[in-house]
Amino acid sequence: MPSLTPAELQEARRKSGRLGGRPRKPTVEEARRAALDELVPKALRVLNEHLDKGGPDAWRAALRVFEYEFGRAAEQPQEPFVMPTTVEEVEKLSLGQLLYLAGEHADELGVSGPGSPSLSR
Repeated sequence: MPSLTPAELQEARRKSGRLGGRPRKPTVEEARRAALDELVPKALRVLNEHLDKGGPDAWRAALRVFEYEFGRAAEQPQEPFVMPTTVEEVEKLSLGQLLYLAGEHADELGVSGPGSPSLSR
């Protein structure tokens, strides 16, 4: 029977899964993934139970688990609104700023009703 070279022997042990010694320590990402795989189904079950009961704070715990899973949503800093004084400044306004401006001055413009712009604050 021909004997295997050390490289062939190591390859055969690796393929069989019998490496001997202590099992490999999982990486941080592997450990995180395993913990989340365990937590997400439970979080969904608890969230459904809380929502069925009508609990107002039901979403908080589940939201934390989803933040761990997918990361926090990018928070957009609220820039202070400065009233534009020139046409160029008005052209540079974002849609949100234009809606805010229109909502603040709707009564001055004589606009009201269901078609008038508004922002939820």
